[in-house]
Amino acid sequence: GVSAAYNDNVFGEPSNRQGDLITTLMPVVFLEAGTRGSAQLLYAPTVGHFSKYKDLSSVNQAVFFRLRYPFTKLKLGLDAFYLTSSGLFISNDQGGFAQQSTFLTRIFGEYPVADKVMVELMEESVWQNTDPGGSQMEHSLKGRVYYQVTPSVKAGMSLKVGVYDAPAEDQVYQSLELSSSWRITDALVLSGDAGIEMRHLS
Repeated sequence: GVSAAYNDNVFGEPSNRQGDLITTLMPVVFLEAGTRGSAQLLYAPTVGHFSKYKDLSSVNQAVFFRLRYPFTKLKLGLDAFYLTSSGLFISNDQGGFAQQSTFLTRIFGEYPVADKVMVELMEESVWQNTDPGGSQMEHSLKGRVYYQVTPSVKAGMSLKVGVYDAPAEDQVYQSLELSSSWRITDALVLSGDAGIEMRHLS
């Protein structure tokens, strides 16, 4: 779609406000394939044009990919997305205009070990770079066990370990979580979570 808006304070200053007309173009491309399994691709760039302060104009990218494939019992999945954003209001130490890129991958599988017990294992990696500001990386591995108490009630436990690498400090963390859900109707589900997390700084 296409939209236009006038911002009377594009720099967010308390005084000496400067206005500009901003035109935004947001096309979307979606592709899907598969019979037994499925693959989906979404591409949604955003083009922002400033009429007066043209240096603030930007082209941001958003790419999402989703893959699912079920075997007889084992189900595998892959999620990935790449996102870029730029502007004056991204959090960074220096302030002002900044550019940020984020890339995430998530690989997981689930397997029923019994009639009412499901086991899931998931690996997730996130890379983020901010200019100015630097880059950071996070890797995590999570295991979950679900038990179907009744047809509408499910309870589970998960354990997660991960590492976080950033310019300021590195972290190693572990977390334990208990969860439950109650499906009242097809449109209404109540859920609750409780857990503990420990982080070690280096």
